[in-house]
Amino acid sequence: MILKKIIIKEQKELYRHKNYLLTLDLEFNNTKKEYSNSSNLSFEIEFELIEFLKNNSFSFTIEEEKITDFKKQITAKYKILQIDKNNLFIVEKLSNSKLYLLNQNEKAINILDLKKTLFKSYKKVKNSSFEGTLSLNVLEILASNQDDFKELFTTLAILENHDSQTLLYIEKLKKFKYACIAKIKQKQQDMFLCNCVPSFFPETKFYIKGNRVFSDYTEFFLNYEQELKVWKYLYSNKELVGVYKEPSLYELFIGRKIYILDEFKNRVKVVIKNAQFLENRGINITLSNGVSSQKISQIFTKEELLKRVIEARD
Repeated sequence: MILKKIIIKEQKELYRHKNYLLTLDLEFNNTKKEYSNSSNLSFEIEFELIEFLKNNSFSFTIEEEKITDFKKQITAKYKILQIDKNNLFIVEKLSNSKLYLLNQNEKAINILDLKKTLFKSYKKVKNSSFEGTLSLNVLEILASNQDDFKELFTTLAILENHDSQTLLYIEKLKKFKYACIAKIKQKQQDMFLCNCVPSFFPETKFYIKGNRVFSDYTEFFLNYEQELKVWKYLYSNKELVGVYKEPSLYELFIGRKIYILDEFKNRVKVVIKNAQFLENRGINITLSNGVSSQKISQIFTKEELLKRVIEARD
């Protein structure tokens, strides 16, 4: 893609027109001390800008810049024209043509391809993770309907600074989530989902309540970001859905902290650097204060050491 770039170096009296230039989709580069456009200007804006510069005797140059990065090509060619929170257009910058109309109401998301006169309406997604923002609701809908409006999905994802592959992955996670919930409910047992999820305490057990994930450690439901971690973990470890995993010594103790008494009898926290199970005796640990490490003589049962770890948690 070739971008026609108008470059205006900083010059006398130009600063007085800064706000006007910015309204014409120009950007100011503080390093180069110049105004220029990083995307296509419509014919009308280009004509207005050049007339303004000539009439005010401001010097400028026109250069052609080759853009090879796909995302930069999209942002150079298209823009979002937001009418209100429920209506927006996708606009081609060069011709100022409206390509798509996106609309939402309480019940549906509506998409109209203005070039192909193609219209589709989608029932709104319940419990949307995107908090009702029109652009992101559309992306969520299109991630669920991958054969519809493929070009719009790619373009809108880039304009909203979202990775389309991530959106598709999250959509797969959602489908996986509801399949897992159905499987757990079918067992009609205690609704246990999993444990030993990275980023959570390993002894934490997660349960399904309704369509949400409940932690027995906090006795609260997980928020969206926390749930996402659980479902990502299970998506990569499908065999552990509804299966209790015995936490390893590494998961329970390595990198965890416990309290000890230092040489001045002060209670201080140190890190468990290593934990080793001694057959028929218990667990022997190596502690680190950040400077040196030392294996201690005390032997712990798993329950005793876990109690010490829990006690030292912030």
